[in-house]
Amino acid sequence: MAWVRGEQRDPDKPEPGFYALKLVKGGPEVGALIDKVGGFWLAKIEEDWVGEPTDDPQLADGVQQIWLFGRRITAQEHNFMLARAAHARLHDPQSPWANPRKPLDLKSIPPIGD
Repeated sequence: MAWVRGEQRDPDKPEPGFYALKLVKGGPEVGALIDKVGGFWLAKIEEDWVGEPTDDPQLADGVQQIWLFGRRITAQEHNFMLARAAHARLHDPQSPWANPRKPLDLKSIPPIGD
């Protein structure tokens, strides 16, 4: 057993569910999902499925990344994160949520009220 983000988890036994995950150091959290469908493990980061389904969670692309580094969240928080990212891509392409693979640069963010 190992402690991951405040909870004890077995690294060898991932659990399906909703997670928040940072893709880069200093970047914003994005919605992620571990799913098990018909005995096959799948991982989804934002709107993209990662890799091919497999029956071994250790070999499923993205599952270990999400399980070991993600923070558990509710389905509502996951849906909010996806909606926020979609809105940012359409209306504010410079937003950190529109570019989650780019670290935050606080100097480039305009001050509130200007």
